[in-house]
Amino acid sequence: MIREKTNMGVRAVIFLGCATLLFASTSAGSIQKQAEVVEHLENGLFEILEEVDEELRQLEQQQNVPEGSSDGMTLRQTGKAWRDDLRCGAGYPAPNGQTAQCDPAGRFPCCSTGKWCGNTAAHCTCSGCVHYKKEWRDDLRCGAGYPAPNGQPAKCNPGGRYPCCAPSKWCGNTSNHCYCRGCVNYGK
Repeated sequence: MIREKTNMGVRAVIFLGCATLLFASTSAGSIQKQAEVVEHLENGLFEILEEVDEELRQLEQQQNVPEGSSDGMTLRQTGKAWRDDLRCGAGYPAPNGQTAQCDPAGRFPCCSTGKWCGNTAAHCTCSGCVHYKKEWRDDLRCGAGYPAPNGQPAKCNPGGRYPCCAPSKWCGNTSNHCYCRGCVNYGK
């Protein structure tokens, strides 16, 4: 919210400044008018940035965040595993303090290699993409001790070639994976 407000304010000041400079360049005494416009723009930008700094300080105090955090997004070590700005992956901490994931129950459950949450093939099925709604792992491990991208114990891909989890915690398709004591067949 704060960043959106800042971006909108900066864009508005720049737009108005450009329009005024364009007008001033076609008028008599344009150099003096241009200097006045530039000074006005600088003052407007400084006011916006001071407002944003104050709002960030207040937000940090409300969330018990140390002032001067490197990216202004460092949050408490509790909370959800994803960010509201849809950034994910290394370099983007979530409110819980861990590397941000994407909301597995939301509209954008996948993290692209560009570190944005989305729901397209470029976010969900590319090499290096992470699908947090997915309940299975690409390395064919399953069960307790092997969390899926959604954080739960991994299942085997029910529509894939290896839909069964053996007691050895490997996905497969043999009777030792699908029909033994302790086996789980997700393909049923």
